[in-house]
Amino acid sequence: MNSCDRIRKTIAHTPADRPPADGSFSPIVWQALRAYFKTTDDEEVLIALGIDFRQAVLEPSNEFAAKAVPAPVPAEGVGVGSRNLVQILPNGEFEDDRGIRRAVGSTGEYFRFTHHPLSDSDSPQAYTFPDLDLPERYSHLHGHTERFKGKYMIEIETGNIFRDAWELRGFDQFLMDIHLNPVFVSRLLDLITEYKISEVAKLVEAGVDIVQLVGDVASEQNMLISPRWWRAEIKPRLAKVISATRRPDIYYYFHSDGAMQAILPDLIEIGFDIVNPMQPECMDINAIKRQYGAQFTMHSTLSSQHTLPFGNQLDVREEVRARKRDCGLDGGLILAPSNSVQPDVPLDNLLAVYDEIKTPGL
Repeated sequence: MNSCDRIRKTIAHTPADRPPADGSFSPIVWQALRAYFKTTDDEEVLIALGIDFRQAVLEPSNEFAAKAVPAPVPAEGVGVGSRNLVQILPNGEFEDDRGIRRAVGSTGEYFRFTHHPLSDSDSPQAYTFPDLDLPERYSHLHGHTERFKGKYMIEIETGNIFRDAWELRGFDQFLMDIHLNPVFVSRLLDLITEYKISEVAKLVEAGVDIVQLVGDVASEQNMLISPRWWRAEIKPRLAKVISATRRPDIYYYFHSDGAMQAILPDLIEIGFDIVNPMQPECMDINAIKRQYGAQFTMHSTLSSQHTLPFGNQLDVREEVRARKRDCGLDGGLILAPSNSVQPDVPLDNLLAVYDEIKTPGL
């Protein structure tokens, strides 16, 4: 059974030979994995771990790339494309191809936002989205489809409308706009939705298997925004994206950290096949499985905040076995750490995760 077969069976809630494995690692953890497996080829690392997915990205325009350098913080996804590119400004801040600016944080490992393109605008129409018709934007995805299609599942990430909106406007300002400037909010969300439909349609046409709509809507205590507002404004627009681009054998994946259980039935209703990360620090994973487990596929579920950094290898293995037993017997479970693995996770613990996923039985 290859990775594609394993994932399709799992999403169809049919038992496979094992749960599919996925994962995201910080650049420092990637360095440790390359050293452990004695390779500079990340594909060899993925094969050794048994990861069943391959992550593609959209590249920037050639014009942007010609003036860009890799982002000055090790966090992935700050910049654009396979090289995580940004343009460095004279004041030391750095800008992505959407015009969003950041600065290196105090530790040198993370960043803070410094500028949002629509922060001072009265009109959402003042913003120009990146050009979706440039062929260079799809070069990485085409390379993945040529190399991996039919063997691994190819996934690609895009914003989930709410995140795109506040990144363009600024988080605080956008939350105020919800109450003080709802016409602006509605127009901005409509523009993002139209762009998202075009973007996802092109991704599907280019051969992606899983469309990841990514962006946090919750903290570990509760939703960041009112579930009522999310249902009124974001839910129908996400549904429109899915219904306009749905094709056979294309899967839709929703990502939000935190306690987002309030909208889980809504995500299922509008057609999301996979929900990530199912964060055990703020969710009762087994209760969610009992209530909704036949209606969607749980992704991740392994504790990145407690078990992986602070447990030992036996603790890690027992958590993997427990997830297999309690959440994965009928499929519907993709196993991975519940967030990007950070350098505080001992390498032996990380290796134990993937070894145990591959180990037969419970």
